[in-house]
Amino acid sequence: MPKKYLRSFVAVIMAFAMLAAACGEDEPAETTAAPTTTAAPTTTAPPEEEPIRIGLVIPDFTQNELILALKTGADDAAADYGVELLVTGSGNAQDLVAAVENYAAAGVDVIVYDTIDAQALAPAILALNDAGIPVVCTVACASEGVSAIEIGYDYRTDMGRPLGDWLAAYEPAPSKLAFIDSNQADESIAAIYAGIEDGLEAGGLTDVERVVSPPTNWDRAAGLDAARSLLTAHPDVDIIVGLHDLLAGATLTAMEELGYKETTLTGLGGTCEGLMNILEGRQALTVIQPLYPAGYLAVEAAVKIAQGETMTEEFIPIGMVVVDKAFAEGVLDGSEEPVQSGVDLLTALEAADAGC
Repeated sequence: MPKKYLRSFVAVIMAFAMLAAACGEDEPAETTAAPTTTAAPTTTAPPEEEPIRIGLVIPDFTQNELILALKTGADDAAADYGVELLVTGSGNAQDLVAAVENYAAAGVDVIVYDTIDAQALAPAILALNDAGIPVVCTVACASEGVSAIEIGYDYRTDMGRPLGDWLAAYEPAPSKLAFIDSNQADESIAAIYAGIEDGLEAGGLTDVERVVSPPTNWDRAAGLDAARSLLTAHPDVDIIVGLHDLLAGATLTAMEELGYKETTLTGLGGTCEGLMNILEGRQALTVIQPLYPAGYLAVEAAVKIAQGETMTEEFIPIGMVVVDKAFAEGVLDGSEEPVQSGVDLLTALEAADAGC
């Protein structure tokens, strides 16, 4: 039962108790005590309602531009609705599990989360379900457990498949693809890989060799180390895919350090760095994934749930936009539509063109 309804229930019970007591006093008992005067009635202000408290558990936002945008959206929604938002961000899956457990123990009204490891977080989400604590999933969900609503993306169709189609259509056809991985334990990344395979299969490029780095958990330093090792071990790669624009940026650094041959590089996410590299011809492709609305909509839904509303939708999708150099330049010169899927491409590309 929400806190505000509990207080109302208690107030009603107390009122009935007082009424019953008054009705039981048919005639006042005689007394020899001196008469007393009745003090003037006083009024007391009703107790203030405790603010809604929402726990937000997300990946590390200190070095990931997209996750920071998610947090900013959540912060703005919390400010707009006047609720308290508690935030934990980490690139370690066990830290996220501990944060969910801690927020549950602290008695928050709703928990909003974005996981980097679908299986690791599943027991914690199941425990929230058992405890009756509402859950909102945004971006990437646990492999088990029920959310009141999910906010996110169709990674397989809108991110992985366009990249797979692009790889399959590339000329000359690549014989060896390299992937600087983020973490396939994240269900969104697994979906991206599945979409890439869909595109490769549809384009008849199923026999291309694939090499994949160890997980980097979206960490630039780990991405740089992974790219150095992979490029050293595989000097004959035709195309390199960074499973995030920051990993593509780290790969560019590794290529420069190693004097690696000129090789086509792609990324994902649509960070300012990624768009800047596309405009400069250092990166061939990205897919813009706007995370600000994922944060805002998730907290907005959490507020409604805390207020007792029932969600009428199970999933709120957010669109994505594929960007290459030709399209980016078209947006800047006015020959391409500047807004797609709710993304203000012109503003984003102007920032990238100015050097971020």
